[in-house]
Amino acid sequence: MGIYTDIQNDIGEALDNDLSDTAQTLIYVEVTAAEYNPTTGKEYKVTNNVSCRGVVQPVDTSHIDGETVLIDDRQFLILDSEINATPEVGRVLQYDGEDYSINQVLRDPANSTWTIIARAV
Repeated sequence: MGIYTDIQNDIGEALDNDLSDTAQTLIYVEVTAAEYNPTTGKEYKVTNNVSCRGVVQPVDTSHIDGETVLIDDRQFLILDSEINATPEVGRVLQYDGEDYSINQVLRDPANSTWTIIARAV
């Protein structure tokens, strides 16, 4: 097995067992299209909600820059195999009934995890 598979299996198993109390249900709101309504003259977004699990924690202080990343932002760690989408800046991640606007998306060198930094809106 490669490192990607090892990480997916090991962390996935830990989230199922020893770390199950830290795994949170998240919803990534993916914009799939924009459509124009000629009656109203407005454009609206068509979205797809992608459910996944992840670990939520305060933002790592090394990421704080005072503009894009602030001290009150949240950091979400999601296994690649848990999310069937590619997270993008400007999209929304829902957690515990709140919407969070994604400000930064980072990927580890093995492309196994996503670290998403987002701010409550």
